[in-house]
Amino acid sequence: MANFLTSSFLDFGKTLAICRLSAEWPCKVADSSASSVIAHAIAAEGRIISEDEMRISKEQTRKNQEQMIKAAADLFREHGFEGIGLVDLMKSAGFTHGGFYNHFDSKDELIGEATKSAFRQLEDFRAGKDIHAVLTNYLSSAHRASRRRGCPASALSGDSARQPDRIKRIFADGIEGMIQEYINLLGEASRTKAQRDLAINMLATTVGALVLSRAAPSQDGLSQEILDVNLRACLKKVADMKAPSVAGRSTGKKRRAPAVSRVLSRKAEA
Repeated sequence: MANFLTSSFLDFGKTLAICRLSAEWPCKVADSSASSVIAHAIAAEGRIISEDEMRISKEQTRKNQEQMIKAAADLFREHGFEGIGLVDLMKSAGFTHGGFYNHFDSKDELIGEATKSAFRQLEDFRAGKDIHAVLTNYLSSAHRASRRRGCPASALSGDSARQPDRIKRIFADGIEGMIQEYINLLGEASRTKAQRDLAINMLATTVGALVLSRAAPSQDGLSQEILDVNLRACLKKVADMKAPSVAGRSTGKKRRAPAVSRVLSRKAEA
């Protein structure tokens, strides 16, 4: 009986190792205890796991995890954090539900990683664009229709408000990143309190406008009007900020002529 159990266990370990090494089953290979069992099982059959095989297995595990996070980032933005379950999420990523806990301890952990990924995608998309292009793209009908690949702040702020603080902190880091991005896009060398205030105001304006626009039917004139009105307002703020100062030009006071001009004027009168 003992020999039978030992043989069955070794066969199971060998099969598990082959599945992991061939990347047909998305699971963690970093589990030292499991790796030890697998190594003993294969050694009993006269086979040793090479370093290349272990490296390939770990690399495939990393790729599988990234694929799950990317799919989650898309689906959470489209359906909300609670709008899709793990079964459908894993299916969309191309894996079975059983493999989820080999990569993540909980759905909350996946939500956190997917949120980070979504904010990184937004940053990458905006790279190299100026403030005019960023604002025009953000407050567009195309972005309104592309919730799945759009800004996580406009797609998931309401969901984040119902999450535990550890998720809110990740979301807050993403929002802070957007604020810093607007500060940089505004193009001022100094980092003043007024400039940060303007960046926060512009972020809140654009995110709020997109949320309200999506709340109305896309074919409704109101939806587009909300985008257009706020885009014009944001572009005006940018233009006003970049315009040269006109302080003192319209005070109504007559400016005194330079001293040299006054002297020449008196000589002419004489």
